[in-house]
Parts: sequence; C-alpha cells; structure tokens
Amino acid sequence: MLANASACKVTATFECTTADECRSGAVTGKCEPTGYCSFVDPTCPSGYRYDDSAVEPLGTQCVDGVRARRKPITIDGTGVAETCVDFPVWIDLTDAQLAARAQPDGSDLVFTDMNGTAVPYEIQNWDPATGHLTAWIKVAQLDPGTGTVLYVQYGNARTANPDSKVVFSNGFAAVWHFDDPLSTPTIADATRTHAGTAVGLDPARQVSARLGGGIDFEALNDLIQFVNPLIGASSHTISAWVDARTATAFNGIVVVGSPATNQSRWFHTRFMGGVSVGFFGNDWAPAAPTVDGAGWTLLHWVFDGSTRVSRLYRDGALLGSFTHAAGVDTQGPAGYIGYAPAQWGPSTTTPVTLHGILDEVRIATVTRSSGWIATEFANQSSPTTFYSVGDEELVP
Repeated sequence: MLANASACKVTATFECTTADECRSGAVTGKCEPTGYCSFVDPTCPSGYRYDDSAVEPLGTQCVDGVRARRKPITIDGTGVAETCVDFPVWIDLTDAQLAARAQPDGSDLVFTDMNGTAVPYEIQNWDPATGHLTAWIKVAQLDPGTGTVLYVQYGNARTANPDSKVVFSNGFAAVWHFDDPLSTPTIADATRTHAGTAVGLDPARQVSARLGGGIDFEALNDLIQFVNPLIGASSHTISAWVDARTATAFNGIVVVGSPATNQSRWFHTRFMGGVSVGFFGNDWAPAAPTVDGAGWTLLHWVFDGSTRVSRLYRDGALLGSFTHAAGVDTQGPAGYIGYAPAQWGPSTTTPVTLHGILDEVRIATVTRSSGWIATEFANQSSPTTFYSVGDEELVP
C-alpha cells in the first residue's frame, strides 16, 4: 500500500519505512522519522507537510521538526519488597518498533519519568538490527504495590546523555557489568572510579551471562585486579551473579586487603563446603549451602561495621547471620575478582580460582536492606515480570 496525496483521498493512517512508500503520482515525498509521509509545501517553514494518511495530530500539519516516540515501561510494584530510593532498575527488552525508529547508534535513546523529565540511565547494549536494548535506569523511588511509569523515548535526532556514574551513585563504590570484550586488559566500572585490570583473560572468556555478558574464570591465574575501596571496619554490601561449576577446592569471588588477621575481606562460593565470608581468621564458614553446579545464583554479603554482623543472601532470600569478633580492620590496596592469592587458599599455599562465570559484581559502602536485595533479585532475575512495556505513542 502506498500513501497518496492525490484527489483520491486516503483516510486510513499509513506508516512508512522508506520514501518509496510515499508517492503521489510522479511525486515522491519523504518518510519522516515519525514514520509518516510528508510532501513539499512551500507554505510550511520546514518546506514539508504531512499528508492525510498521518496519524492525528500530524495529519495535514506542517512538519515542524522531528517528533519523537516513546513507550511506557510500567513497574506495577508487585516485585518491590520495600520502598527503595535511587534504585538502578535493569531493563531488557526487544522491540521491532524500536528497531525501526531509533537511531542505529542509539544516540536518541532516552529514558524519562511519567512527566517527560529525563532520568539518569546507562545503555549497556543496543542492537539496532533486532531492537534489543539493555539498560540501567535510576528510579527516584519504588514503592511496594504502587505503579511507577517510565518511558523509553526514541526516534528523533537529539543526542542522549547517558551517565552510568549517576545511575550508580547511591552508595556504590564499584559496579562491574563484565560486558568487556577483553581485547584490552581494562575492565570498566560503571562508577568510573575503580576500573579493573584483566590478567590471563582473552576474548574467548567473554561469554553470554545473566545480565548480558559475563567473564568465564577457569585457569589458575585467571583474575581481575582492582584497587580496594574498603577500609577499616566500614560497612559494605558485596554482590555478584555466579554460575559456579562443581569444584573440590575453594572458589573465590572477591578478595580485598592484606593477608593478615582482620586485615582483609574475602567472599567465596566454596570454603569448608559452602558459601563463606570472612576477614582472614575472623571468618564465617557455614557448612551449607553450596552453589556449585546450581546455575545462575545471585549472592549478597552484607556487613554492618557498627555491629560486626554479617548477613548472607541467596537469590534475594536471607540465608543467615553471624556476629564476628572485634578487631575488623581492613588494610591495603589489593583487590581481586575471581581469584585469591595463595595466602587465602587451602593451607595458605595454593591460589584460589573461581571455576565458573561471574556477572554484575558490585561493591557498596552501605548495608543494603533485605527489601532492597529482594527487589534487586526480582528485577534482575525476571525483568519481564517486574515491569511491562506498553504501546508506542508520540511524545507530547
């Protein structure tokens, strides 16, 4: 079907994808970024007017610039466990209209609140061929059982300004998404303060993971180094998506600090049989559960420096808590992901390598609540049930 601006008037709306679909006799019009046909009209400031096949209110109006489109993203609140402020929401959607309208480089992709005000966001990946978009959006407030409406806006020529540092500004010291191609040693940190350095990891170790890409650790010296952001007896929340293969030795996720009593912090998927944490001698090693061979699992270690209490969470649910002895005093700049030097290994003689894949490793300098952690898991484990995407509409 072709749009027609001749005497035989078209009354039904028609969406175009190319100029060839916008013809009136021998005259070829333009397929505007809005998806509707326009034809030359010298009485319009832009020189073009929409024909009557365009949707209202565009039909027969002058083209006054590029009209963007948007789709609502509605978080209904059922997956929100408690009120969460400045919460990074994970968005993962594939949309044919997004593929058809958005700029190939994604430079026009913008997220707004329900009033049309831009909100902080980070585009993690954009595939213009399929319309697959993954992103993090900083939402000012989520409330349980209460709907929150956001919009993804696209289809105009303006340049968007994503800023991962602002998205992850609520207490985060480091956030590694692990989408790095590993063609260079640099491992990006979304907060832009603690970039890591890959050692022994080549591009083949970049694999499909829980939230986009992840890094596969296997060989003895596979590791990522970074500068430790934790000091003294300060509080923290360390989290990671882990797909650990069955192993008989220790499996290290994150280690920071110095190998002396109370001067480091370590987080293993396996130590004395199960997920364990500690401060080098001042440790908590529950006999269970193990996550080896269990597939993708979200782990959180929360430490409250004021009470010396550690809490462990698996897939958003509390596993238990433990009060450490006095004396926690983390020291030293060393930081490792997917590895621990020999001092943290069996009998302090063998380095610890994670046998498995890591994704979305985070260190925060605050104690996340049980509700925050449950909401993270609900959002990241099943984004399509955490929110719904509505129909396309023109931006007012």
